[in-house]
Amino acid sequence: MTDSTIKKPEKNHEFLVFTSAGDQNNINGWCEGKRNFDLWVYYYGEKENPPGKKHTDFFNRSKGGKMQNFYKCLNDFRDVIEKYNAILLADDDIVINSENINILFKQLELNELVALQPAADPAGKASYPLHNVKIGSELRFVNFLEITFPFFKTQPLLEFMKEYSPIVNCWGVDWWFSYFLTQRYGQRSLAIIDTIPYFNPYDFDKTDGREIEKLSSIKELAATWEKFQKDNNIITEKGNLIVYNNTKSKKPLVIFKQVYIYLRYQVIRIFRHIKRLIK
Repeated sequence: MTDSTIKKPEKNHEFLVFTSAGDQNNINGWCEGKRNFDLWVYYYGEKENPPGKKHTDFFNRSKGGKMQNFYKCLNDFRDVIEKYNAILLADDDIVINSENINILFKQLELNELVALQPAADPAGKASYPLHNVKIGSELRFVNFLEITFPFFKTQPLLEFMKEYSPIVNCWGVDWWFSYFLTQRYGQRSLAIIDTIPYFNPYDFDKTDGREIEKLSSIKELAATWEKFQKDNNIITEKGNLIVYNNTKSKKPLVIFKQVYIYLRYQVIRIFRHIKRLIK
């Protein structure tokens, strides 16, 4: 592990996972087993040894959200970032293992995509039902990826970062980069991978709530984005969710796992409802 504020980082793998992390992160889960990626963490908390630090290849301390800190990292270490084939900009609390992260990086290359995201487990948090696992689907070409857990080919991401401003954090940025990349690379550039789900925990399941709100409230994030978008005449397709094409899965095991995810989700819903009634 390199403290990159002291020593210049050196690339070890062809892929990079970047996150801006607090103290309720799930980084340890990402790093169990062999991995094909480096892990770069910008930590905005106060602990000397935060969770997951032992797994990092590069570690910095910096207040700020994920996009703001990646912008800072890119400005300070562009020559290192440019060497990676692909980059995952990860929310720090996502539940997924290293094997599936490895596969998703390879899927980005095998399917010749510009960007992708794994489908969301419906038992967790997702802003749009479009992104939940779709039974019987392997891959869906779409016009919009969430900011939660997107994988990018490096060059297209760097093209977008030339347009990005650290005035805004993550709110609204996903509609912005999705429109930018679709316009530049076409309708088969962004995809949801339905064979590999991720789990995004609800805020009420966390001991200390939503950590990013310690930096800025959701209301402030939204207001900042709306003003920035208006002032800079930024065009997006917000609210217009499109699936351009759907590649169906022919693998019984994949479909079985997808059905299981939804059956488990229904059980979780029942238990959550019972829990609310008891309270």
